[in-house]
Amino acid sequence: MTSPWTFRYLLPSGVLSAGRIGFLLAEFGRAGFISRRDEDGGIVCVAGDGAGILHFESMRGAVQWLDDTDGLIALENEDGIEVSISFHRAHGILPVEIVGLPDSPQFDVCALDIDTFVLSDEYRDRSWSYIDSLIGVVASTLSPLFIYGMDEDALEVTRSLQCIHRRVSQGRMPPVLAWLTEVPVNSPLSVQLEAIAAVLNRPIVIRDKYISLRLTEKPWTSSLALLERAGELARNTTHDSGCWP
Repeated sequence: MTSPWTFRYLLPSGVLSAGRIGFLLAEFGRAGFISRRDEDGGIVCVAGDGAGILHFESMRGAVQWLDDTDGLIALENEDGIEVSISFHRAHGILPVEIVGLPDSPQFDVCALDIDTFVLSDEYRDRSWSYIDSLIGVVASTLSPLFIYGMDEDALEVTRSLQCIHRRVSQGRMPPVLAWLTEVPVNSPLSVQLEAIAAVLNRPIVIRDKYISLRLTEKPWTSSLALLERAGELARNTTHDSGCWP
């Protein structure tokens, strides 16, 4: 896979408060990722409604803005590894973002976006450990109900199976498998995920209060064929016909 990656966290409505967002960004700071600043020292954010790039003098100002508005904040560490965190409300820009999918927004979403170069030959040995730890930081801070991670190409070829919000809201695994899927250990989805892992002969990994299924230990070698085949096997085993009915 060579396109940008996104790890999405489905959250109960109301979780995205200024307090939670501020705490999450502070946790990223402790992990070595701080806000990207412009030439005047302003914190760089991007509005989700298309209003463009905004600049804030302080993190407090950026957090207050993100409390009221869907948007993105850019982060980087001292090694030059860049990521971004964005926030999408079910009643905000999310319906526009998932238009055309066989789905409807049931949850708020936090997204961790990773540029392609982070998993390139030049950077991946030193960058993947950062990314792997950040995936866990978001989960432990926001307590999501469902986590999945795919690159842009995979998201595009699996569009007809992306009824993710609707299925998770019903307590059912989606008919599409991501390269990374995580659910709370006490969720009804955990039993379903363990059954899928057994079919695929892949181990379940427990991290904090989440169980994780990864289709490969090396995401930079993951292929669309691997992802599509894994999803097909899982659906055949569970007799899942897809998003409809």
